[in-house]
This record gives sequence, structure tokens and C-alpha cells, in this order.
Amino acid sequence: MREPLGPEDAQILALEHGPIAGHTMKIAVLERPVSVEQVCARLEERLGPVMRRRLAPGDGAPAWEEDPVFEVTKQVRAAEGGGLEVLAGMLMGERLPRDRPLWCIDVAVLADGRGALFWRVHHALADGTAVMRLGDEMLWDQAPDALVSGRTRPAGKPDNAKVRSVVRELRPSHEIRALAAPVGKERAVAFASSSIARLKAAEHAAGAGPTVNDVVLAVTAGAIRRWLECRHERVHDVRVKVPVSMHTPGELPHAVANRDSCLFVDLPVGERDPLERIRLVSAETSARKAAHDADALYVLMHGDSPISRIAQKLASDPHEFAVEISNVPGPRTPRSFLGRPVQAFFTLAEIGRRHALRVAAVSLAEDMHIGLCVDAQAIPDVGALGEGLAAELGELPAAALGG
Repeated sequence: MREPLGPEDAQILALEHGPIAGHTMKIAVLERPVSVEQVCARLEERLGPVMRRRLAPGDGAPAWEEDPVFEVTKQVRAAEGGGLEVLAGMLMGERLPRDRPLWCIDVAVLADGRGALFWRVHHALADGTAVMRLGDEMLWDQAPDALVSGRTRPAGKPDNAKVRSVVRELRPSHEIRALAAPVGKERAVAFASSSIARLKAAEHAAGAGPTVNDVVLAVTAGAIRRWLECRHERVHDVRVKVPVSMHTPGELPHAVANRDSCLFVDLPVGERDPLERIRLVSAETSARKAAHDADALYVLMHGDSPISRIAQKLASDPHEFAVEISNVPGPRTPRSFLGRPVQAFFTLAEIGRRHALRVAAVSLAEDMHIGLCVDAQAIPDVGALGEGLAAELGELPAAALGG
């Protein structure tokens, strides 16, 4: 039975063209290795019908259908040929075949003896929040965390306030040449991690308003400043796109694939003081939240009115923002896979047309993990960006203590 893709999912599927792939990746670093056969056995026990669907072949509007020849062994394979970063970069540049379900798990043994699962999921199948729910359903030994409150989906036609929001939000950004370069098919990645306690200490030291997400945005701004200075390029504020989940509490893992809006935030890249940078970011995000920009943009970006079509066109313009930075809440308690504790959990998201850098953060229990994905030709020094991010995270405790 064919099931048409929802409008948001079809839009995302259409973004996959030329050198741009459509998947995201979750990486679980395990205490001990696991075999392909063991992964397949776990999935056979747990896979629901949604993860056994593929895109229906043929012309016309895209639709899902049950894969008549589904085999879990086609979705899981061994990965060889490098360390964590090398394998992740290679796999991010490899498209998922459309004649199978749009997900894949690559299983690797790392040089230090640990195991790793590289789980790619097409964004048309699930956004970041939905993937977290699917992970609980498909992979982990533990039961899902208890539900927490979330937002409700906005409804209605854009009013004058929403139009003003678009006028304010959708405006040209300062351009950084390397970030706005044409992109090819090769990807490179870097990672950095921090305890959430460290981020919260900086959040509290900066005052009453900031959030952990503000701290993530602020350290990313600091990393970009360090990177620009290493390249002897001019340092200036950078406009970024920050996705906002519009999912509602209690949704089933497969209920809604994509339900996102966004904010546009000007990051104070030139500010060297970590706490002042957090305060400036917090002031920006607080103003956007107070104006209900995410709700307004959701209605406009998913409507069919003339102003909605204008907003959709502007928001896809590469000059509107320099970098997209997402932060998806992951499991609040530790996770394991077949008795092997997950020691680190990273997420990577695909870059976009003339957006050569993508930043994605995800939490797991008491830690925050940040992944950087770049076009390997436009930004051959992603390692420097990763080092700058690690340095900014490392400075937070001293800043929080006033050192």
C-alpha cells in the first residue's frame, strides 16, 4: 500500500540533488565491539513497519511502500578503512540507495578496541527528534526516558505580526568566503565533547537568562573566531540558522517524520570574553523567543499564501545565513547496546548548497557531543575548527569561576 510523503518530508526529499545528500548520522561509540550479525539480530526483533518501507518506484508524487524484498542484512554492513573521523566523513559523503529503506547502519571496530555504530537516516524519514525516538525503539537496551513537556503545533494564517517577523528574520548575512563556497561530494568531520555540568556552570555564571543551548551557540561562535584568525581572515558577526523542534509530547516514534521551524540568530563571533558572548547570544535568542519567531516562521514556511511562498524562497537563499547549528536533546540517562555501554554519542547533519559547514549537537546522559561536517575541499582544515571548539569548551570552567 502506497502512503504519500507529507509535505514537509517531500520538501526535504527534494533537497537531495547534485552533491547534496539527504541523510543525517548518529554515531554510538561502544565500550566493546559488536558484530554485524549481532546488530542484525537485534534489529530483526525490533524493527517496525515504518523502517521496512522504501520509496515507491516510478514517477509522480513521492510515496512510501513496503519493501517487498526487505532483508535486514542489506541495511547493516561492516565498515573498514580508518578511524572515527575518517569513517564518518566517508559515510556522510555516500548517499543512501533509494531502492531500499532510507537508513543504514555501518558497524566498525575502532583502533583502540572499542566498537562503533554509524547509523544514517534520511531526513525525509525522520528529523532529529524522531530519530531519538526511533533509537529507543530499535537499538538501546534501556526503556525510553519518561516524556517531558513540549510545544504544540501552531496553526492559522500569517497575520501582520508574522509578516513583520519574516521581514526582520529574512535578511542578508555577512558572508565568509569559505563557508559560502560551492560544495562537492566529499565530506570531512570533527568532534568535540563536554560535560553538561560544565555548560551549566557557564550558563549560570553568565546570569539568569542564558540556556545550555545559548552556551553551545556561544562556544561555536568562539570556535569560528579562532578558525578565522588562523586563516588570517576578517572576523565579524555570523548569522546562523537554529532549528526548533515543533514535535508534541507523546508522539509515537513513527508518527511524524519532520516537524521543525527555526530561528535566525546573529552570533557575536568577535567577542572574546566567553561569558559576555553567552550573554549576547542569550539576548538574541530571548528576543526571538519573545516574538514567537519559530511559531510565525513555521506557519509561513508551511503555508501556501503569497507571503509564504516569498518566505520559502528567501529562507533557501544561501545569503540568508552562514551556518546551521542544531542541538537535539538525546537520552537523559545512559544507554547501552547489547550490554555494551555507549561511551560517546555524536550526530552529524549534511551541509547545504553554499553552506560548507554544518554544526550538530546532541546530549547523552551527562555529556554534550558536537559534530562538525564540512565540504572537504572548501574547508580542508576542519581539524582546526574542531580544535577551536574543544578549546572554547575547555575555557568554560575558568570563565565560570572568574579565572
